[in-house]
Amino acid sequence: MQVKKSQIQPPKRSKLVLKTLAVLFLLGMLVEIMIFTIGFVAEERRGESAAEIMEWCDGYYYEKEYHELWHNLRLYDAYSPEFDKYWEMVNGYRAYMQYKQWMATPADKMPESVTMTEEYKKKVIKNAENCKFEENKKQLDAYAKEIVE
Repeated sequence: MQVKKSQIQPPKRSKLVLKTLAVLFLLGMLVEIMIFTIGFVAEERRGESAAEIMEWCDGYYYEKEYHELWHNLRLYDAYSPEFDKYWEMVNGYRAYMQYKQWMATPADKMPESVTMTEEYKKKVIKNAENCKFEENKKQLDAYAKEIVE
């Protein structure tokens, strides 16, 4: 059955207005929810004390979950001097992991892998030599020893 042009009727103006209002209302609600969520997360983040952050950092630090520790330090903008011990360990760990990744990269596929491997090898050794915190010394030395052997 074929529909003739005369049988198709344009939508009524009242339906268009109602649908437009409904869409605008839903968009407004979505924007309000987003604003509320951002404000809630920002307030929760500001509510953390340095002691609580330090406690979480200790947990990751003593469990040797340095990647998680790095995320936590960055999440809470923990750049003050009391967090230096954690940053030293995190930076040492990250240099070590970069070394391992570049070491595993085939030189025929990425010629710069040889240069990057050497660069990160030097960083790992330098981190072990310039360790400021006694608690980090053993682990940083272990990374350097593994690389040198």
